[in-house]
Order: sequence, then C-alpha cells, then structure tokens
Amino acid sequence: NGVWDTGETEIEGWKVQVDYPLDYADLSQEVFTAWDDDVPTPKNGTYTYTFTELFPCDKWVATTPTTVTVDVEAGGSYTVLFGNVCLVPADVTMGTKGFWHNKNGSAMVTSDDLAGLRALCLVDGNGNAFDPYESSFDEGEKFADNPDDLSPWLIDGGSSDAKHVRENFAQQLAAFYLNCQHYLDGGATYFFYAPGIGDAGPDGDYISAKDLLDLANDALCDGYDSDLHDLLDDANNDILDVLVVSPSACTFSY
Repeated sequence: NGVWDTGETEIEGWKVQVDYPLDYADLSQEVFTAWDDDVPTPKNGTYTYTFTELFPCDKWVATTPTTVTVDVEAGGSYTVLFGNVCLVPADVTMGTKGFWHNKNGSAMVTSDDLAGLRALCLVDGNGNAFDPYESSFDEGEKFADNPDDLSPWLIDGGSSDAKHVRENFAQQLAAFYLNCQHYLDGGATYFFYAPGIGDAGPDGDYISAKDLLDLANDALCDGYDSDLHDLLDDANNDILDVLVVSPSACTFSY
C-alpha cells in the first residue's frame, strides 16, 4: 500500500548519497542502508545535511520524497527514512474499445461507470461533448441510430479529420477508464513504462494508470495529444505491460 506498516522490515543495501555541510564537503559519500554513523556536528547552532536516495536499475517507485534536507543541532541526531515499492507484472488483461463496445463489455458497464465517463471531456465526431446515457449493445447499431449510447459511440469511425481524430482519442480514454475501474482497482497502484510521459520511478519513466487517466483527460479537455493517444491505445490493446506494486520487496542491484 506504499506505507511502512508495523512488522514490515527495512530494505537493506539501498544506496543513499550523503552531502555534508560546506565545511566538510570532502566527507560527502555514498552509503547503504541501514547506515548509522557519527558525522561532524557543530558545537553550537546547526549543520545542514542532504540525503538523496539512488535507485537501482530495477522497477522501483518512490513513495516519499527522494531527497531530504535536515538541520541537525549541536549534539543532536536525526533519522532519515525513504519509502519505495517495487513493480512486478500484473495478471490482468485489458479490454479494447471494441471489447467495451460489444455485448460482453457493454454488459459490464454500470451506472457508476457512466457517471464517471460523464465527468470526462469526451467528444463525438462533430466536436460536441459526448454524454453517454446508457451502454446497451444492439447488433448492427450505429452511433447515428442512438447518439446517446456508449456502445455504438465507442466504434464510431468517421473520417480522419481533426474532430474524428480527437473523438478516437476520447474513445481510447473511455475504454481506459473502464479498464481502470474493472481491472485495475481505480489505477493508483498499477503502472506503465512511459518514458517522457511518466512521473514516477527512476528518471520518471513510469506512470500510474490513475495519473495517466488524469493526464490524458486534461489533454483531451484542451484538444489532442498524439503521444497520450498512442499510450492509451497500446495500454488498451495489451501492448504495454501492466505493472503492479509487489506486496514484498523485490531483489535489486546497482
């Protein structure tokens, strides 16, 4: 759950950069947890130290700030804690927008799902806001037959003009939202590898499904984002690995 609960052991061997005060900069060093050592402290006043955790070449995501600056008073001490979780492949299968359109997927859509979809910036092929009223699947049904129905809208094709391209972005977002609700428990603890888009883990290369959903919706509200569109498409089509927080620490190396 990303919180250090009672009974969970500390992770040993995690690398941390320790930066000493300016007068002792030559003592700055890399250490490994659990590290407990006497350091230079002032006879009076305070000294400032900076601790930065260094990630291994593995799928780890920080749950606390990765850099901590502390002021230690004369004769005092301080304990610095870093929190991390590791990511492992999740045993889930995502649904495409075609799945959520068909009789199997549409039957799973609840009234709460529809309410959540209404809160997104969904649009139709004419550039108008799309507010799904129901999700029923009728064989051969087209969007033009019932423009308030989620099922036919999800596969509304149209031309390749900008309005329909944005509609397709909205369709992928809607399918991703439904995947988050039905397969990813809301998406907060499931991650995707998304360099250049991510905001978590080493070099910010990972993004949670929840953050991806919010980021893509903000982009859709403003217009269109091809990178986010492609990322949603890949996620919905199971091209991207879905990663979940492991209940215990994984092995790692530097």
